[in-house]
Amino acid sequence: MPNAGPALSEYLEARQHLWNVYFRPKVHDLRNVILDDFEQIDFLLFKSIVCSELGILLPDKFVLGQDCVPDIKVMPKSAVDETLVMTEKDFNNGTQTWNAPAVVAVRGLKLNFIDFFQWDHYGVLSMAHVLCRTSPSSQHQIAPNSLIVVEKKDFDFLV
Repeated sequence: MPNAGPALSEYLEARQHLWNVYFRPKVHDLRNVILDDFEQIDFLLFKSIVCSELGILLPDKFVLGQDCVPDIKVMPKSAVDETLVMTEKDFNNGTQTWNAPAVVAVRGLKLNFIDFFQWDHYGVLSMAHVLCRTSPSSQHQIAPNSLIVVEKKDFDFLV
């Protein structure tokens, strides 16, 4: 499987730089139109830097940050036996809640990439986590199709 890590790292660096330097200082409240502008730019960055380079075609109604990116698999690094994860708990009134972090074995864990993640979406971006969905074929204690957050440092990204 080809390594998607370099393209994803380049995209993440561009995303964080644009947000941290040019957009974040201009956000004064969450109704600011600049947030919509940034989402459009972010999507174009992802398509240009990641999808074009890796030959990934996104579905017509694809929503970055919500839908799994076709073909990008998140695989535990070979030296990693366990990792810290948070699994989805509930989604009410537009708010996702999470179970407490837990250390789990990575053997049999198959993940599909959704987006890079951090808890504060409007502060300085550093994005040390990855939002994923467990694969339907995952043979793991975490149920298939579960939404989870993992630490980026423990995983490789493959196409």
